[in-house]
Amino acid sequence: MNKTVKVLAWGFGICLLLVVSLVISFKIGTKGSEKEMAKIKAQAESYVKERFTRPMKVYDSMYDNMGNFSYFDYAAKVYSVNENNLSFLVFYNQDTKQLEDNYVASKWGRDLEKDLFPFVEKEWGKVDHLWVIYDERVGYDYEIDVNKMPAYNTVAAKPLIIIAIPRKKEAKDNERYDKTIAFLKNQLKLQHAGVSFEYIKDGVILEKEGISREF
Repeated sequence: MNKTVKVLAWGFGICLLLVVSLVISFKIGTKGSEKEMAKIKAQAESYVKERFTRPMKVYDSMYDNMGNFSYFDYAAKVYSVNENNLSFLVFYNQDTKQLEDNYVASKWGRDLEKDLFPFVEKEWGKVDHLWVIYDERVGYDYEIDVNKMPAYNTVAAKPLIIIAIPRKKEAKDNERYDKTIAFLKNQLKLQHAGVSFEYIKDGVILEKEGISREF
């Protein structure tokens, strides 16, 4: 009897150890390494002081547990103090083996979104969301001086613009789409873009196909 109890206790202990190990592994996998989070944050503190002439504030760090970013796993979160708290990331690029940032992508994305949103809302009505996405390294690809930032429409970079419309498709939407493209080209002077209107409300897809085009 005692032997049986010992075997059961031993088996229970092994199972408990495995469960604890799995829980710890899961937490590390979803939250990342605290050591790496602290490391990138400390590196970013020095990095922004050397790279930017305007004041920047490192306020947090993140771990990309979903694989959304192709260049890095860990990044520091930074905001530009005098630019209405424009937020961007500083990260160690695993391909180029150096610290980099996506300041240009964040800056151009926010500026274009601000210029485009009023027109879209006026032309299409209620907008569920509007995303303007530039490649994280667009500033490096076009050799942009972050302290003498050019406007987004003076460079041939190609953003992806996604607009979520919280309703079903209407007969005049193709005409509205053409007007939106014309506004981007003629009023905002955007040189290239991929533009996609999707029918989504609160994350629920209302139409299987949206309207998409590139120029």
